[in-house]
Amino acid sequence: MKFKLTSLQIPFGITVKILSLSIMGIVSIYLLYVLIDKLFLHPPISPMVPLEKRRTVSDVYIQLNVINASGKQGIAKKAMNYYRERGFDVVEISTSETLSRTSFVIDHLSDTISARNVALAIGLSDSSIKHAYDTTLYLRASVVIGTDYYTLKPFQE
Repeated sequence: MKFKLTSLQIPFGITVKILSLSIMGIVSIYLLYVLIDKLFLHPPISPMVPLEKRRTVSDVYIQLNVINASGKQGIAKKAMNYYRERGFDVVEISTSETLSRTSFVIDHLSDTISARNVALAIGLSDSSIKHAYDTTLYLRASVVIGTDYYTLKPFQE
């Protein structure tokens, strides 16, 4: 038996409609992916203090200090620049005399939202937040950069 393949003639109008629907489907899937990514996978991190946690009118941006406990020079400055590029107010950097194996955030004002934003911005999890409340400080948080600094976002770029 011989089979003869003939070209299938599809009217031009239907071809354009199929092509248009395919493009719209691809664009829709991409936009859905971006929405899910921005809302659930990588939500935006705000450098602003939540309204209910502000103590003064000028208390708008999260103020923090960065402490280098890694033993490597220049780590605190790089972390400071990273935070400042994202809108955080880094008021001080310093070096610790003792090394820390892990990096962590210290919440000074019982503002868990701000402490969480500080931790997430640099790539730390919620479990890396420690609480040492001191209402005499104006700082909301301190970031201690340990010897695991290479796992943090500023040092992976």
